[in-house]
Amino acid sequence: MEIKSVLNKSLSLVLALVILITSAAVIAPAQAKIIRSVCTNCNGKGYYVCKACSGSGKSKYWDLYDHVWKYYACPACNGHRTIKCPRCQNGYEVIDIPEPKPTSIKKIVPKAVGFTVSWKRQTVQTAGYEVQYATDSKFKKNKDYELISGNANTSVSISGLKANTKYYVRVRSYKSAYGRRYSSSWSGVKSVVTKKLAKPAPTSISKIVSKSAAFTVSWKKQTKNTTGYQIQYSTKSNFKNNKNKSVKNKTSLTISGLKGKTKYYVRVRTYRTFGGKNYYSAWSKAKSVTTKAAATFVTIKAETYAAQVSDIYNNPSKYLGKKIQIDGLYDLEDLTSQNGGTYYYVYRLIHGAPGEEDSMCGFEFTTADGKYPSYVPKNGDTNSDHPWIRVTGILQVYYEGEGNNKTAYFTLSKATCQVMNERGAEYI
Repeated sequence: MEIKSVLNKSLSLVLALVILITSAAVIAPAQAKIIRSVCTNCNGKGYYVCKACSGSGKSKYWDLYDHVWKYYACPACNGHRTIKCPRCQNGYEVIDIPEPKPTSIKKIVPKAVGFTVSWKRQTVQTAGYEVQYATDSKFKKNKDYELISGNANTSVSISGLKANTKYYVRVRSYKSAYGRRYSSSWSGVKSVVTKKLAKPAPTSISKIVSKSAAFTVSWKKQTKNTTGYQIQYSTKSNFKNNKNKSVKNKTSLTISGLKGKTKYYVRVRTYRTFGGKNYYSAWSKAKSVTTKAAATFVTIKAETYAAQVSDIYNNPSKYLGKKIQIDGLYDLEDLTSQNGGTYYYVYRLIHGAPGEEDSMCGFEFTTADGKYPSYVPKNGDTNSDHPWIRVTGILQVYYEGEGNNKTAYFTLSKATCQVMNERGAEYI
């Protein structure tokens, strides 16, 4: 009876233990990860200075018999001066991090150059999800990923991929703790083939019109799957050393700043922008055009006066030897008394900053016949006292000074000078 009783008690104990273990397995959190974090109690040292003895390792007491202080080993640190940190192991805390619960992919929908993937929501130990995709099932080729914050976000659209290409996809949940990200195991892998991207229809050149050191090209309009057009031109029929221009919402373009009397080859293609990338049609059939000679006559227009004059001074090689026509105020400067000459100017004015004088914008000039307006500047003259003239002359350069002090001056030489009855704007 005693043996049977003992056996019954043992069996009951075993059954209770099995139930306890089974219950623990059911309520246990997801797989835990163990990390080592620097202990904040001892700052990673693994010990701290004994506060009882201030690190001396000694305590003292007053001997009433001898009337002196006597010392003994500090009972708190046993005379070792430091105390081992009770919270950590050698300066590091060992912490169990419950792993987030894995998720699973619900579906993948292919798109042009991409796909949309959705997955099962997880709330246990989950702060977000990581979606990984690649062009091989081992996730080594063209691998990339997206991090999705928030466990309520359970889908994402991936774009900018290769069209008509098979991609492998997997998802896992993650949580953040102690400044790190901890992830669950990956979901099962699913694959998707991205759709083909419909390329824009090609276009064709309608006509090319030759201009002075320029040409205007026109082409057939395309609207289906088309964002814009790219125009390519070169002096080589194989388009070596080509240049490109891109435009939107127009079917013609003037290309300027070219060489005069030069043959150019031109072709056009459409493009479509999708997912931040441009996709192009085939090139149109190339056509050629020979530019006309570069203009040798430049008219300074009132509405672009400052820009044209500035361009001449900044890029004189484009204008030297060309005939320039300009309207403006007339003035002269007589420096003969200073062993100089007389200088004649055509200009307009630019307002100066507060407290500063206005600036003159124009050119010095000399006439072919030596004749100039019969105006002599006097003190008190206003702008209206200066004649309004039109000067047409050849742009030339001359230098004054020597060495590093040499300065270039531009002048309109062999010019004609005509006093105009109708005045223009004095200020630009």
